Amino acid sequence: MPFILLKTFLIRATVIATSFWLLPWQTSAQQIIELDYDAGSNTLDLASLPEMVKHNTNYTILLRNINSAHVVPFSEVTNSRFVSDIPDILRSIYVGIPDDAVGLNLPQELPAKSRIYIKATQYYRYLENIQRISDELYMQTRFQPNTDVAQAKKQELLQVLDVRSIQEAYAKAVLANTYIPSVLEVYSTQLANINADNQNTAEFIEEYATIKGYNENIKSIDYTFLLNFIEESQQASATLPITSFRASGDVVDVTVRLLNMYTNTTFLEQNLSFAVYDNFSFDFSTGFFYNNLVEPEYYLTEGESGRLYIQEEEKSNADISIGALGHFTYKFLPEWRGGIALGAAISPFDGKLRYLLGPTIIWGQQKQVSLTCGLALAQMDKLSDVVVNDQSGPYMPANVGSIPTTRSLQSGFFIGLSYNLTNRKQP
Repeated sequence: MPFILLKTFLIRATVIATSFWLLPWQTSAQQIIELDYDAGSNTLDLASLPEMVKHNTNYTILLRNINSAHVVPFSEVTNSRFVSDIPDILRSIYVGIPDDAVGLNLPQELPAKSRIYIKATQYYRYLENIQRISDELYMQTRFQPNTDVAQAKKQELLQVLDVRSIQEAYAKAVLANTYIPSVLEVYSTQLANINADNQNTAEFIEEYATIKGYNENIKSIDYTFLLNFIEESQQASATLPITSFRASGDVVDVTVRLLNMYTNTTFLEQNLSFAVYDNFSFDFSTGFFYNNLVEPEYYLTEGESGRLYIQEEEKSNADISIGALGHFTYKFLPEWRGGIALGAAISPFDGKLRYLLGPTIIWGQQKQVSLTCGLALAQMDKLSDVVVNDQSGPYMPANVGSIPTTRSLQSGFFIGLSYNLTNRKQP
């Protein structure tokens, strides 16, 4: 498009490129997340924002109640997972115009100066009308585009500037932006030749000051952008795609930043967070485990035949051990997952290690509590096979000085309550 400044061109090109980039996402099977911009509170309305997103599913975030003619969105998507360190007990397992002839010393040249002054003023009025009409359109369609209003303002602009198209308006704006500084240069050059006694000096200084004011006013305004805004408003949309992402990990964070190109200001920056479900997860936990693996203790009693019979101490077969588990689970919901766990625990009573394996259920997202039960295995002492039995029970062989025992792998059950309050988010 002719006469568009590089900045405007690059920004618009970025928006167009983004739209093409999003096209494959929009044409594939994916989910749409719609957000409404609340101009009153300058926030995004999160009432309809889903709390969770499905793993390996494509999502596109659309922003509504916005004017695409001047709003440009920027976003950053981060897929993170919750991680924690492996408990020590499990490490073994989870291995310008050139006219210098004009001068005040020649009164006959004053009409020429008046002509360029009048022309500069006329061009300045052109630029003023461009800004006025563009500002009115902006204020009337700031967050809700209206093509009827945009078309009416475009026709008003063409009529006021006496042109037939926006392209002609671009050309006139560029000419005006060049003409006014050039006239100021002419006036500035002749300022050193002012004759204070000349009757036209006061008028010249007044014209010079006016032209200088024109030039200062137009310096900071991008008139080609204003014209482009009027043209873009003819087909502006109230819905704007922000970003697309594929859900993975445990949580997806989206940082949204909205830039108002008309005022060149960032008017909103907000973070969105989505918990991910329908995927597998691996987590650690530590806690307390009840099990029935208790090592027996023996003592001797003398029988009628003089034999030393081996008796087992009567004591509880319950044990509470402290340990850790590694959970491989499927997330049915972000805060609820189930699967299998493998871990180990040490009893503070006998110092022996129990290996634990069984189904597990986890509640919570980043901070978790789990309930696990299943098979417990441990090396325990039992009576050796050399022990002889009779009708009264096992007794000591004659040539053995102490109760013979041997270590063997014993199995039992366990139930445990464990937790993980130290999970950290890792992209």
